[in-house]
Amino acid sequence: MNSTKQVALLLGAACLFIVVVLSWNNLNQSGAQIEKAATAPQTFAIDWNQTLGNELSVLQIPESIIKLEAGKLVISHDDTTSLRNSLEFAVQNNYRSLAAYFQLQLAEKMENAEEWELAGQSVYTYAVQMQDTLRRDFLMAEAIRCFDQVLEKNPENRSATLYKGLALADRRESMMLAVPLLLQVVREDSTNILANYTLGMLAIESGQLDKALNRFEKLISLQPSNAEYHFQAARTSEMMGDKEVALNYYRASLELTDNPQIQEQLKEIVKQLK
Repeated sequence: MNSTKQVALLLGAACLFIVVVLSWNNLNQSGAQIEKAATAPQTFAIDWNQTLGNELSVLQIPESIIKLEAGKLVISHDDTTSLRNSLEFAVQNNYRSLAAYFQLQLAEKMENAEEWELAGQSVYTYAVQMQDTLRRDFLMAEAIRCFDQVLEKNPENRSATLYKGLALADRRESMMLAVPLLLQVVREDSTNILANYTLGMLAIESGQLDKALNRFEKLISLQPSNAEYHFQAARTSEMMGDKEVALNYYRASLELTDNPQIQEQLKEIVKQLK
């Protein structure tokens, strides 16, 4: 996974937990004790027509590829070859929304696990950058639908398990369903960055600070030059009352970040903790 995509996914994971606090008992259960993560049917007030409608007018996509007609998306040529060409066009022009939609159309047409997984990842990556809550919720549900298709065909698919967990974690109503999936991923691969990071953030919000610190220390051991992991370890240590450890992590984060604004903020934090 390239660094740009990883940053986007980490940001998507991080912003989920600002105002949501999970219950201690549920998060503290072992994977075997937590209810299996089933996906409940959901109804949304919007669909892909509304999600992409405004963007089509802004992006000025040729109508020979796709257009909005009477409020509905119309693909001029929806055979497999044409869809792949349209997907390539969207990717080359960095039209993430269209790329996600065309990949989804391919998955629905071909109905194989590989295309469904690509669709799920594409839709999820688009969703984590979405600011509008209504559209974001719809897109996350679409991503989950894709990963359900993958897991139906191959229940052992670790990538689909991970991304379904991340998508479930994005909504307050389904956050607890994400925990067993993410725990399953780290049991099979203790070095998984996204699963460890998300579980660390969940642990902070549930008050399990020792578990959160363990997650971030694990991430630091995997990627020592990542300022974000040092910062999360610092604030976790600070909440635990260990100011000396927190200061060391804050200083490390300060040395590793090259963002001037963040540097100033970290300097102020270090100053106040001394």
